[in-house]
Amino acid sequence: MRASLPEHMLASASALFRLKDHDQDSVLVGWPGSSYELQLSCEDETSPATNGKIRGIVFARGLRFHPASAGGLFVEPSDGEPRMLAGRVVVVDEDNALVVLKAPMPILVSMQPSQDWSILTEGAMVNGHVESGAGFLPWGDD
Repeated sequence: MRASLPEHMLASASALFRLKDHDQDSVLVGWPGSSYELQLSCEDETSPATNGKIRGIVFARGLRFHPASAGGLFVEPSDGEPRMLAGRVVVVDEDNALVVLKAPMPILVSMQPSQDWSILTEGAMVNGHVESGAGFLPWGDD
């Protein structure tokens, strides 16, 4: 998967998480300073640093996103598999149909071809649903 994604998008979406649990095809990661525990598919081998942290990228396939004027940054549910995101647009790559949202952790979202791109400008607040099967891609060493 990594080879097919633009490097600048991967770099913008990477963050340091707490690795709470993992098996051969999924991880449970926490977001530092919060109660978030995201259950994500993961095809790559995971190896946390000695402090239990792991750098990686949360990714999801967006369904439809809309402008938001209130509600803050969140992932719903806060524990389990992400279904709804609300966040600020950090980076846009319309050619590859990708957006990085800060919601509150960075999340790389691949958008549907029918998405209204006029609302996806850097700095804009948006919210929307994502498909089942959000994933995690280990990225770098920490």
